[in-house]
Amino acid sequence: MPKKLDFSEALQALADERHITADEVQARALARFVWVYEWHLPGCICESWGVATTKRDAIESALSMAEGAEGPPRGMRADLSRHGRSDRTAPDAWARGAITTIERRRLADLF
Repeated sequence: MPKKLDFSEALQALADERHITADEVQARALARFVWVYEWHLPGCICESWGVATTKRDAIESALSMAEGAEGPPRGMRADLSRHGRSDRTAPDAWARGAITTIERRRLADLF
Protein backbone atom coordinates (compact mmCIF):
# COMPACT_ATOMS: atom_id res chain seq x y z
CA MET A 1 0.00 0.00 0.00
CA PRO A 2 1.54 3.36 -1.00
CA LYS A 3 2.29 5.94 1.67
CA LYS A 4 -0.45 8.54 2.06
CA LEU A 5 0.41 12.22 1.73
CA ASP A 6 0.77 14.29 4.89
CA PHE A 7 -0.58 17.84 5.18
CA SER A 8 2.39 19.65 3.64
CA GLU A 9 2.71 17.09 0.83
CA ALA A 10 -1.00 17.48 0.02
CA LEU A 11 -0.64 21.28 -0.08
CA GLN A 12 2.36 20.94 -2.38
CA ALA A 13 0.41 18.63 -4.68
CA LEU A 14 -2.37 21.24 -4.90
CA ALA A 15 0.15 24.00 -5.60
CA ASP A 16 1.72 21.85 -8.33
CA GLU A 17 -1.78 21.21 -9.76
CA ARG A 18 -1.26 17.46 -9.52
CA HIS A 19 -4.40 15.34 -9.55
CA ILE A 20 -4.82 13.61 -6.20
CA THR A 21 -7.84 12.24 -4.39
CA ALA A 22 -8.80 12.30 -0.72
CA ASP A 23 -7.95 8.58 -0.55
CA GLU A 24 -4.30 9.49 -1.15
CA VAL A 25 -4.13 11.88 1.84
CA GLN A 26 -3.83 11.06 5.56
CA ALA A 27 -7.09 11.46 7.50
CA ARG A 28 -5.57 13.86 10.02
CA ALA A 29 -4.33 16.06 7.15
CA LEU A 30 -7.80 16.11 5.58
CA ALA A 31 -9.28 17.30 8.89
CA ARG A 32 -7.02 20.37 9.09
CA PHE A 33 -8.23 23.81 8.07
CA VAL A 34 -6.76 25.93 5.29
CA TRP A 35 -7.62 29.32 3.82
CA VAL A 36 -8.68 29.40 0.17
CA TYR A 37 -8.23 32.69 -1.69
CA GLU A 38 -9.67 33.27 -5.14
CA TRP A 39 -10.86 35.85 -7.61
CA HIS A 40 -13.47 35.68 -10.30
CA LEU A 41 -15.23 38.02 -12.66
CA PRO A 42 -18.94 38.55 -11.92
CA GLY A 43 -21.01 35.82 -13.55
CA CYS A 44 -18.02 33.52 -14.05
CA ILE A 45 -16.62 30.62 -12.11
CA CYS A 46 -13.31 30.91 -10.29
CA GLU A 47 -10.54 32.35 -12.44
CA SER A 48 -7.61 31.88 -10.10
CA TRP A 49 -7.25 30.44 -6.63
CA GLY A 50 -4.74 29.22 -4.10
CA VAL A 51 -4.43 27.76 -0.62
CA ALA A 52 -2.77 29.28 2.44
CA THR A 53 -2.30 27.95 5.95
CA THR A 54 -3.10 31.26 7.69
CA LYS A 55 -5.68 33.98 7.19
CA ARG A 56 -2.89 36.56 7.00
CA ASP A 57 -1.17 34.68 4.15
CA ALA A 58 -4.49 34.27 2.32
CA ILE A 59 -5.17 38.01 2.57
CA GLU A 60 -1.66 38.88 1.35
CA SER A 61 -2.04 36.54 -1.63
CA ALA A 62 -5.51 37.89 -2.42
CA LEU A 63 -4.19 41.46 -2.25
CA SER A 64 -1.50 40.63 -4.79
CA MET A 65 -4.18 39.46 -7.24
CA ALA A 66 -5.86 42.88 -7.22
CA GLU A 67 -2.89 45.22 -6.93
CA GLY A 68 -1.63 47.60 -9.55
CA ALA A 69 1.45 49.80 -9.83
CA GLU A 70 0.43 51.66 -6.67
CA GLY A 71 -0.12 48.46 -4.68
CA PRO A 72 -3.42 46.95 -3.52
CA PRO A 73 -6.57 49.07 -3.55
CA ARG A 74 -7.31 51.13 -0.49
CA GLY A 75 -9.72 49.37 1.88
CA MET A 76 -9.35 45.93 0.35
CA ARG A 77 -7.37 44.49 3.29
CA ALA A 78 -10.11 45.60 5.69
CA ASP A 79 -12.84 44.18 3.42
CA LEU A 80 -11.15 40.78 3.28
CA SER A 81 -10.37 40.72 6.99
CA ARG A 82 -13.89 41.70 8.07
CA HIS A 83 -16.13 40.22 5.39
CA GLY A 84 -14.02 37.64 3.53
CA ARG A 85 -14.66 39.35 0.17
CA SER A 86 -13.90 42.52 -1.73
CA ASP A 87 -14.82 43.90 -5.13
CA ARG A 88 -12.05 46.51 -5.04
CA THR A 89 -9.27 46.31 -7.61
CA ALA A 90 -6.61 48.79 -8.66
CA PRO A 91 -7.46 50.73 -11.85
CA ASP A 92 -4.50 49.14 -13.64
CA ALA A 93 -4.79 45.65 -12.09
CA TRP A 94 -4.81 42.63 -14.37
CA ALA A 95 -7.91 41.37 -12.50
CA ARG A 96 -9.79 44.67 -12.81
CA GLY A 97 -13.47 44.27 -11.95
CA ALA A 98 -12.95 40.95 -10.17
CA ILE A 99 -14.40 39.84 -6.87
CA THR A 100 -11.79 38.52 -4.47
CA THR A 101 -12.69 36.18 -1.59
CA ILE A 102 -11.02 34.29 1.23
CA GLU A 103 -12.66 31.37 3.00
CA ARG A 104 -11.64 28.96 5.76
CA ARG A 105 -12.24 25.36 4.71
CA ARG A 106 -11.17 21.86 5.64
CA LEU A 107 -8.53 20.40 3.35
CA ALA A 108 -10.96 17.54 2.63
CA ASP A 109 -13.37 20.05 1.01
CA LEU A 110 -10.83 20.69 -1.75
CA PHE A 111 -10.93 17.12 -3.06
